[in-house]
Amino acid sequence: MTSKEQARHKHVTLAMCIAAVLVLVAACSSGDTTVDPSGTSASTAATDERLLQSSDLPDGYDIYPGNSSQELSDTQMLMVNSREYDPAECKDLYRQQADATAASQRVGIYAEKRAPSAPSFGDFIIRGGQFSTDVEELFSRCGDHTATVPGEGHITVVSEPMEPPTDFPASATFAVNSTVETVPTDPEQVATKQQSLIGYAQFPGSDSVVQFYSEVYGYGSAIDAEQFWNLLREAYLRAAVRD
Repeated sequence: MTSKEQARHKHVTLAMCIAAVLVLVAACSSGDTTVDPSGTSASTAATDERLLQSSDLPDGYDIYPGNSSQELSDTQMLMVNSREYDPAECKDLYRQQADATAASQRVGIYAEKRAPSAPSFGDFIIRGGQFSTDVEELFSRCGDHTATVPGEGHITVVSEPMEPPTDFPASATFAVNSTVETVPTDPEQVATKQQSLIGYAQFPGSDSVVQFYSEVYGYGSAIDAEQFWNLLREAYLRAAVRD
């Protein structure tokens, strides 16, 4: 791949990453698996025992620190304000989501493997500002939408709720399968696709929720739903014992 092609690839991947932020993915890849988006180097193990550790994940994953609530809120608000949505109400709803993100407290990690087809993972504990029922309401109204980014391209988001396993331990659980397709304005750039499985597991009698996601890029890629539920379960149980 030439340097020009790499730049185009990263531009399109970043556009999809940003689209994912707007459907509530807590953190996402820059498309370059050698460093994390903040520029910090990878850690082979999470330092917070409430979060998934390297030993909980498939082999070959590097773990990075996740975004703070304010960083994520700032990114959400910046992206919301730069887009035109259909339905139009989604713009205000996503602004409200950005405000709720800023009001929350969170700690988390995301994990990447240096292989193009491997899924990325994110594990966050969120306190205040985001209940699973609030997220479910937002997806029911704006889980399916399109957005135009002037001068950059067109984004189509399609989401479908997922039923949790009958024995899932959380008091309330919401999960969604979300697909984001980005068609750049520049005809020399290629369209891209991202699939994300995003789950929220609520602690009983608490304002804390575990958010876990798995995501892949490319039209030929697919997420292992069984693996997603197993890792969300592990993330919830680990946080429930130690939080």
